[in-house]
Amino acid sequence: MVGVENHQNVLRTLKYAKEKYQLRPELVTVDFSPNLIEPVCQVFGAETLQIDGFHVMQLLNRGIKDDLLNFRCHKFKKDIKILRQFRQRITLVQKCEEKSSKVLKQVLKENRGVESSNLHIFACKIITDELFQLLLLQEPSEFELQLHQWLIHPHFPNQEALRKLKTSLTNTLPDRHLTIKGRNHLQVVILRALKSYYKNFRHELEYESKNFFKNYWILFYQPEKLTIERQQRLEMFLTQYPELLEYRLLTLAVGSLYRTPIDEIDTTLIDHLTIREYFTDKLQTALQTIKKFKTAILRFIGFFQKHPEFPRACRANMESFNRNFKAPFKAGLNCTKLPHLQVKLQLQLNCEVRFFVDCQEGAIINEIQN
Repeated sequence: MVGVENHQNVLRTLKYAKEKYQLRPELVTVDFSPNLIEPVCQVFGAETLQIDGFHVMQLLNRGIKDDLLNFRCHKFKKDIKILRQFRQRITLVQKCEEKSSKVLKQVLKENRGVESSNLHIFACKIITDELFQLLLLQEPSEFELQLHQWLIHPHFPNQEALRKLKTSLTNTLPDRHLTIKGRNHLQVVILRALKSYYKNFRHELEYESKNFFKNYWILFYQPEKLTIERQQRLEMFLTQYPELLEYRLLTLAVGSLYRTPIDEIDTTLIDHLTIREYFTDKLQTALQTIKKFKTAILRFIGFFQKHPEFPRACRANMESFNRNFKAPFKAGLNCTKLPHLQVKLQLQLNCEVRFFVDCQEGAIINEIQN
């Protein structure tokens, strides 16, 4: 144990432990921290370094999570922001005392410049363009004729929001021919209806975005942990977002190193991992790191080929040991006195516990024994 886990402290402590107790470990299991990897290689040799499955999957899945949240941002949040901008532009038009052609054309230009692959955004741009063209008409009779034609024209038959928009405008039309005053009133109604049209789509996207955030975690479950309910949820999620299947296959592929029977593991799997250009930097870095430490990862797996007597749970991680080790620290809020903490650790771990404590700026290391 060291006060601060940095390269210098870890290296000094490992050297001291090696010399004092003549340590010759067959394996040293670490995570991907360079503060641990480099000192272990220096003191015990690179051939002892092993990285366990828990930290491999943790690194990979954190990278995949970054991609999934990035996907959510582009698929939902970006389009939600666009719909808000559409509404804000309509508000600017409403604030103008005269709906001049200059203002309307400016809003049209801004809306047309918006880029999105979402069909809702595409529909909003088309409908806005057509209705603004109507608003530019000054002659009441021409305005009325074009509006009637627009209302009966089939646009997007499956859009409930558009059906509501057309119904609201139809119910507002007067029984007699429009006057200039009637045309001006309808202009106000059209602008208000457009804002509601955008709002309906935005609510749909916000609902989808929340559901995505609630369900994306299902991609990380390995087959042995998939209940029937989770399997159904996974199938529904991938049906809705088939483009995310690649991430599911990626976590399954790496997970097979720890899920597959020892004698059937494909040791070339790490070499075959593909780093895509469209992956986020975090996922690309995770894959590069896994490739870089391939030998240490496979060495951890190989250890269990030599020692089949070890329980299967140890093939993935040492978290059960770590939880027992951390429990006294959490209970004492890291303020427990050393003798008391030592006793608690010995009871918890059922083994002898030694402390290596930095004193006098790290120059002296004192051993506290039973």
